[in-house]
Amino acid sequence: MILEVIIYINVFKKKKKNAWDLPYNLNEFIIKFNYKCPDLYNKADFVISIMNADSEQIKRNVDEMCKLSSTDKQTDLNYDLFNDQTKTIVDYTRSVICLLRNYKIKLLELGTITFLGVILSTPYMNLKFDTKAVQNWQGFWFSLTTNSIFQYCYTSIITYQVEFPVVHREVSNNIYALSVYYISQIVITFIWTVLETMVYTYIVFWVVGINWELLVVTTFVINMLICRSYGSVLSAFFEKFENIVVFSLVYDYLAVALSGAYISLGTLPFILYYLKYLSIFFLGCETLSILQWKNITFIRRHFDMQEYLYLGFLLYTLQITCLDVNNCLRNGKEVLLSYGYDIDRFNTDIIILGVFYIVCYMLGYYGLLRRTKKQPAY
Repeated sequence: MILEVIIYINVFKKKKKNAWDLPYNLNEFIIKFNYKCPDLYNKADFVISIMNADSEQIKRNVDEMCKLSSTDKQTDLNYDLFNDQTKTIVDYTRSVICLLRNYKIKLLELGTITFLGVILSTPYMNLKFDTKAVQNWQGFWFSLTTNSIFQYCYTSIITYQVEFPVVHREVSNNIYALSVYYISQIVITFIWTVLETMVYTYIVFWVVGINWELLVVTTFVINMLICRSYGSVLSAFFEKFENIVVFSLVYDYLAVALSGAYISLGTLPFILYYLKYLSIFFLGCETLSILQWKNITFIRRHFDMQEYLYLGFLLYTLQITCLDVNNCLRNGKEVLLSYGYDIDRFNTDIIILGVFYIVCYMLGYYGLLRRTKKQPAY
């Protein structure tokens, strides 16, 4: 109702100013129809009191005021402008304000994930590219990817649980459209996720000694955006938190097993082989592993020199970490193949991630739309 009142007030103005910043010549319209605004009384409040009257004569007077202050065409234009643009601006402003009001929670979230990232990456400091460190490098990317996915997903499953009752009431009262609110949430989430992930990766990569390359960071950001969309669709579809936990456990058990960290994906049976493309853990681990190893054309074997003094002779023995020389991993492509990853599948994985992102948000919108069909709680 209040938005409709602002619309009527807006037609009195010929310039796009604040809806409550009414011009002084508004008195001319009020006096013309035998209304007098009391001294020290807010003009906007006085106009609202007139519009709230039930008298048919007053309603006709209001219509006449609109015609005098603007043509019918301009009045319709102002009304349409409010519906299409002003509501969108109001909703985006609302989303930004909600983000700023919860800045302590967001900073705590950033601090927590950064702290865990530092703890996780500390054991992998000063790694070198040799046969001894291959497992350590893959261990770092597996740990970083899987733990980050869990963190970003679980921080998103409360997206709509908290504010849905308010949104439900406002959408039901036609204050704004559900689509406008939903898109504003996607935009705000996108911006915050990009900023948070850039800070997070900069610190973690610095600890390990990885170059902060644009392609690597962008790929990591894309994977974390997918996690946000996955968490959001769970929050939108399920009203009860218990149902979210049950569904996520079923998915996580299957998706983590197909990530490639625990089994070589090349040994999977045919039935399970293509299920890996539904796993965000697999897509994240493979894309980041490809960027790690695609430019590594040679991996040197690691030697430990030990000196032994025996019968007056100084003997040197060379201990080779890779005992079976014929099965040593000689380059990055062989490393990827040993885990069941394909060096030429990077673009395909990115496309799948993009489709996953779009589908998740489409399902999320359907879930919210289904829930808003019910009667609001208040």
